[in-house]
Amino acid sequence: MLQDIRYALRGSLRRPAFAILVVLTLGVGIGANSAMFSIVNSALLQPLPYERSEELVYMFGAFRGGNQASILPAPICGF
Repeated sequence: MLQDIRYALRGSLRRPAFAILVVLTLGVGIGANSAMFSIVNSALLQPLPYERSEELVYMFGAFRGGNQASILPAPICGF
């Protein structure tokens, strides 16, 4: 294993631009993955920061010319 590590270090010293590109690509990938997990975690996995958030409803109304309205109960999640 030490021989493989030495070989990798020698290769990265021969082509430093490629090594920097690889490190930057990994950094951007890890950063994007972390940001997406944070968004999904806060938006979908954590409960809403309201008391009795399971009782929230969605209301829709279009009263100019159409006289339409609907009230939907909160969706029941099976998580």
